[in-house]
Amino acid sequence: MLSRRFLILVLLSLGAAWLFAHFIKETIVDIARVSNESMLPYLKPGQRVVFSRFAPCLHLPGAKVGFACRPCEAGRAYVFRHPHKKNLRLVKFAVPFAEAMPSLRRDIMWFTDGKPNRVETDVPLPMPMDAHNACFFVGSNTDVSVDSRQFGPVPLELVEGEVLWPALQLQAHAIKHNAK
Repeated sequence: MLSRRFLILVLLSLGAAWLFAHFIKETIVDIARVSNESMLPYLKPGQRVVFSRFAPCLHLPGAKVGFACRPCEAGRAYVFRHPHKKNLRLVKFAVPFAEAMPSLRRDIMWFTDGKPNRVETDVPLPMPMDAHNACFFVGSNTDVSVDSRQFGPVPLELVEGEVLWPALQLQAHAIKHNAK
């Protein structure tokens, strides 16, 4: 029969191991799953990626936003939170900010029956986005990818980390564009 002391020691060890694993997951490395075909041929739907939480921002345990951020490295894959749907994680390639801004697409047009539609709000204007405080992301399969071309630059605080495995490096000519 197992002694009470042994059972307490086992439970404490399991609890400490869980806390250690949770700390590692929240601060050093984490795992994300690719959910669609936007990163083909580099990543397949359902494939998992391991990413470092050190790049481009540091993350404290339990904190959803980063601090001490540096610019994203163009051509590298990153995991980040969707700017408008904070519970949605995306995996995309960072592209040079200055080159990407002209490709920003806005597919929404508002019609107000010819009357100006003014909305009063107390929300402060957002800080202008540039390469020092935001990243521009695109998927390698641009026909199906929802990325910065639709929702704009992503603030660095929403970037959760850089993909470590599988090792991915986007070549400038590798983004798939299908002629319509």
